[in-house]
Amino acid sequence: MELRELTAVLEVTAYTAGYESTGKRPGDPGYGITYSGTRAQQWRTVAAGPDIPIGTRVFIPALGHMPNGGIFVVEDRGGAISNAHLDIYMDNLRDARNWGRRHLEAVFFLPADLIPVIAAKIQRDRYKWKDKKALKELFS
Repeated sequence: MELRELTAVLEVTAYTAGYESTGKRPGDPGYGITYSGTRAQQWRTVAAGPDIPIGTRVFIPALGHMPNGGIFVVEDRGGAISNAHLDIYMDNLRDARNWGRRHLEAVFFLPADLIPVIAAKIQRDRYKWKDKKALKELFS
């Protein structure tokens, strides 16, 4: 299957396996396990919206200097994660909190037939961003 690039500015946050992010504690069933069934890994795992296929590779150019070269794999979902939002997995709660909420360019590698559908859903879901100033700047 040939993959094509879809580039979009997304809201990017961070989460951990801990109670604050998932409602689970060490020892709980499913602690540290993603929606796809894999163990969450820092600088690999990212949660994406419901229409982004599990297993999709995502490149975030602003994070190209990180250990993963900025390349993540969609392995997780989240109740508050829309198609215009990525949530990067981090091992450390302090790092996740310090990350905050950023608006970064992301490049998805998707089958060509999905690109128009996903592009439209990202556009629609941007209106769910909590940071209305960033949304206004994106469209001005």
